[in-house]
Amino acid sequence: MQYTEIMETASPKDTASSPFVSPGMPTLNMSGRSFSYFEFWPSWLIYLPVVIQSLAQDIFHRSITLPLLANPVLTLGGMVGAPKSELLGQAQGICKEAILDWFIHTLDTQDFADQITAIKEQFEKRQMNFPVVCKPDIGCRGNGVRLVHDEAGLTDYLQAYPENADIMIQRLADWEPEAGVFFVREPGQDQGRICKSSDDLGPIASIARGDICSIAFSY
Repeated sequence: MQYTEIMETASPKDTASSPFVSPGMPTLNMSGRSFSYFEFWPSWLIYLPVVIQSLAQDIFHRSITLPLLANPVLTLGGMVGAPKSELLGQAQGICKEAILDWFIHTLDTQDFADQITAIKEQFEKRQMNFPVVCKPDIGCRGNGVRLVHDEAGLTDYLQAYPENADIMIQRLADWEPEAGVFFVREPGQDQGRICKSSDDLGPIASIARGDICSIAFSY
């Protein structure tokens, strides 16, 4: 999903039937049976169990705002409508250093040429250059995430959004491959734990502290 546009430039051998593979990584064996297509199910079907579970927990604990405690420093607990910039902007120290440089551009009434000029000034300030990754500041499931190669592509991208929309523009990572780490710290605990990790080499068993806690599927 997140490699839709990268596939077009990574290698002429990449096709719809040949998933993107990070340079230097082994070729994926796609001859076996598919395990799951959950990622491509309708949003309402995927989140239906979450809503049911949340309502059940609300009734049990007699608090409709209980789910918002998952991330108390984010708008609505990060459940919905939390800007990416709100989360990334809270990073400090080595966490902040590890995040690829980014900034927010808010679309206004100026000509797109003037807005591109303002964005390029941010590029110079941050020593950034094309290609960059553009995405709506508020969004989910990779919707609106695009790899933008030049000014023309950036103009086309901005024109797809209404006035006052906040767009995050971020430096493109040159690290390979991609990995995801899920960290949990329960209330009252001084130290959290890693409950799941995944990479983009297909279905894997995610192991944390010697225990298999979940199966992760990456496409």
